Amino acid sequence: MTFLADGDTEQRCRELAELVPLPSPCTPADLAQAVAEMQGWQITLADLPDRYGVEISGECLRTDSGFVLRYPHGSHSVFGLTTVAHELGHLLLGHLGERSPSSTARRRAVDALLPDLQLAHETWVLYRCSLPELDEEPEREAELVGSFLVERIALAAARAAPQSGAGRVARLVQRSRARRTRDDQ
Repeated sequence: MTFLADGDTEQRCRELAELVPLPSPCTPADLAQAVAEMQGWQITLADLPDRYGVEISGECLRTDSGFVLRYPHGSHSVFGLTTVAHELGHLLLGHLGERSPSSTARRRAVDALLPDLQLAHETWVLYRCSLPELDEEPEREAELVGSFLVERIALAAARAAPQSGAGRVARLVQRSRARRTRDDQ
């Protein structure tokens, strides 16, 4: 049984998540660092400004030196980890694409001439939110990669501390996986 009607997309997202070497324990910063090292990227975590409200829980910005992932630092640890994993899913899936030299030069010119409009200039940024006008496919893919990463983190935490809350959650996940496997047969 798959989560999506498109089993190929789900399998691709799961395999991508499986490639990430997970540190233990794994915080949002640890996860971002693991992906950065795996890909040879510079990834910086930053706090998401309150002015975005509840519709946006995270965003990923491409800069000249790498990527900036923003999420509410004051959020619950599981929410923060889930948000960062989702944004990393966008990066791993290539949703931000490559910048051409001319677009980088234009970006520098806009930043130099209109520094207060930098956030407005970043309107192309993909971010996790509930706005219906966004393309759903990249969000669904990033959510799958992020969910598979968080699932792996929870299972690793459960193995490290089987009597903890994470251990109980991981046992539920394992039972659910076994049930899905039986249903597929």
